[in-house]
Amino acid sequence: RGGVEANLTVTPISKSSEFSNRGFYCVVEGHHTIAHIKEGILEKKFNAKVVDVSRDFGILSIQGPKSEEILSKIANLKDLKLNSSKIVKINEIQLRIFRTSFGFELHIPSNDCVEIYNQLMSTGCLTNAGFRAFNSINFERGQHLWSFDLRSDDSPLEAQLSGNCR
Repeated sequence: RGGVEANLTVTPISKSSEFSNRGFYCVVEGHHTIAHIKEGILEKKFNAKVVDVSRDFGILSIQGPKSEEILSKIANLKDLKLNSSKIVKINEIQLRIFRTSFGFELHIPSNDCVEIYNQLMSTGCLTNAGFRAFNSINFERGQHLWSFDLRSDDSPLEAQLSGNCR
């Protein structure tokens, strides 16, 4: 019997001075997921490490049917496919944009979040919504959030998530 262990997004990232081989940018929800990944690395004896950079970045989400139109006003989204990410510059600030099923996530260096937020709001096309609005959007779309709608003893088949499993 399988279960749902985590709610995360994993994106391969290109080689850099930080990675001698392959690297992955993981967006995880909570300490449970990080512990689960670290346990898997140890169990399988992978030559890998987990680096928590959550204090270095803030996340702004732009969601909804017009999210691409709005974000395109300030960022180059060319070649950004669904469930992928890319590094872009907005006002000389380098950040990572994820294209998700509900819109976009901007992962911004913490010191630059306010400037990017102001740039987005200057488009005149956005409305602020609290983080819990994200939960409502997922619920409306029939998607589930780990620890709210799903637990580790829920099967992806029971939760109608078989299409999300790999």
